[in-house]
Amino acid sequence: MENHRNFSGNTLGNNATVNQGNFAQITVNTNTSNADKSFLQEISKTDPFYDKKRILTLKGPLLWESFSWILRHQQFNEWRHTKQSGVLWIKGDRGKGKTMLLCGIVEDFEQNSQSENLSYFFCQATDYRINTAAAVVGGLIKSLLKGHPRLLSRVRENYEDKLKDQLDGANALVILCDIFESIINDPGLNDVICVVDALDECMKDCRHLLNLIIKTSGHVKWLLSSRNEKDIEKMLDQVPQKLILELKQNAERISTSIDVYIRHHIHEIEALKDDEQLQAKALDILGSKAQGTFLWVALVVEQLHKTDCWDVENVLEEVPKDLQSLYGLILDRTEKLGERSKEICRVLLSIVTTAKRPLHLRELLVFINSHWKGDRHFKTTYVLRDVRDMVKTCGSILSIRDDTVYFIHQSAKDHVVENAAERIFPILHQHYKMFEASLDAMSDVLEYDIYGLEDPAIHIDAIPLKDVDSDPLASIRYCCVFWVEHLVSGYQFEGFEHSKYLKDDKRLHSFFKEKFLCWIESLSLMRSFYPQAQDALQKFKDLIESYRGNGSIGSEAFQTPQLQRESETQGLKQFTDDGYGFVRNFREPVAYWPLQLYFSAISFEQDSSSIRKTFEWTVREKFGPSP
Repeated sequence: MENHRNFSGNTLGNNATVNQGNFAQITVNTNTSNADKSFLQEISKTDPFYDKKRILTLKGPLLWESFSWILRHQQFNEWRHTKQSGVLWIKGDRGKGKTMLLCGIVEDFEQNSQSENLSYFFCQATDYRINTAAAVVGGLIKSLLKGHPRLLSRVRENYEDKLKDQLDGANALVILCDIFESIINDPGLNDVICVVDALDECMKDCRHLLNLIIKTSGHVKWLLSSRNEKDIEKMLDQVPQKLILELKQNAERISTSIDVYIRHHIHEIEALKDDEQLQAKALDILGSKAQGTFLWVALVVEQLHKTDCWDVENVLEEVPKDLQSLYGLILDRTEKLGERSKEICRVLLSIVTTAKRPLHLRELLVFINSHWKGDRHFKTTYVLRDVRDMVKTCGSILSIRDDTVYFIHQSAKDHVVENAAERIFPILHQHYKMFEASLDAMSDVLEYDIYGLEDPAIHIDAIPLKDVDSDPLASIRYCCVFWVEHLVSGYQFEGFEHSKYLKDDKRLHSFFKEKFLCWIESLSLMRSFYPQAQDALQKFKDLIESYRGNGSIGSEAFQTPQLQRESETQGLKQFTDDGYGFVRNFREPVAYWPLQLYFSAISFEQDSSSIRKTFEWTVREKFGPSP
């Protein structure tokens, strides 16, 4: 319902008209325009508000008694209430509850009317969408601009054209930093607070992000959290106004918070209900072994939820005190399962560890079915219910939220990669298998006008986002974006079949000649066309050049003369070069009008292009001549 107010004979509200005597009629629009919404979407592909909501779903609930101690802490209040800007850095080891502390602080700001100029971002190393400096700065910009429509429109007008050709390119972070600085220096914006959690999980350009923090610390109150890392500490030493809150030095407060956390969860464990003596024993053992680590408690509690009452004491007694040993115990248990269950855990862990982001169950199903295709010891086809059961088989190291599979914590993935990767799976081989599975899945699913839109004039904003059950792309979204990255990594695997994939008219060349436009269409429909398509084709071009020039490093290494390799890949190379130019030249129309791919883009493509030669008549047969 629109919010209107009457004032001096005028109705004021969204899209209201104000009459100024006989001289002027001014339209006041307080809604965010479609152009502004699109600009925000370009700035940041994620929304920090929903990232926080997801974290609280995964790690919650947020217990007031467990985090409120920091709101009373001297250093926090000194940073919060002083008029000077500066940095408060909360640092501590993994699993000590830093993320939940920052969630609690943000919620407190929001509940106490301090959210107008508040922005925040939660980094996560396991998700490429939220683990780069560009993602952090873009998310902070988005948070700030959403609350300031006037400022949003001005920023869009000043930077929209610059971002068109640069966003997510080499200069993206530089431009985003310029935008951020222009926002915080706006005279109408005061007392800006920026919160960045898990700074150590910013995997790309973290130093550039720290430089921005240092540079703007005189205009912004920065609240940061990270593990104890020397590189971060060394750079933050340059901040004149800096406070450090070390969780290790607040061990007593953390211990009290842990007790609150344990008590809350103990009462929810089915095996402990109606047994006060067993509850007391569990409280005592968990409290003595936790060592101030929330994550350790969460893992043990998860295990107790699956334990019968008669076995609770044994589980509590045998569980190790430190986090790494606990991870080791969980993985060791999977090794003691039956052969089939053990193989399921191995395959599942190999997929989720190698994946570039958390996988939806439907996406995971693609790789699972591909792995056991033709294996008589496993089902011919698995379904979603099977995948849920498989995740449970892996123990509490994995969790499912909103039908997406996550590691329980970044440290859990670190443990698998550092201590178990070679024992569980060879990483290059897994990349190769995920590339093959992606290529097969895309070949099966992709088709022209896959959403049945028919109208080439339909704008991307007019295409409703589909729910998972009705989206024909749901199972291959990950494949469409990341298949080339897995190819580039899998190419290093000594068993890579170069003759099967890299020669003219073989697997990859055939895929491009049949599905190239469908693949580009899918990226556009997924709002992932730019820069993903151009970046993927650039990586593919580089790989082809490498193979043509140097041969392979696998079993066929240097066995084929260079001239022969060049001759056998000329068609694939030409198609890739033309495809890259096609995507670059028609980036804007295809990004905003997906079906223009089959109309204006093909019509204006050069006659000599492999893209036009390959698809012109096919497109005409399916869609008719260009209008």
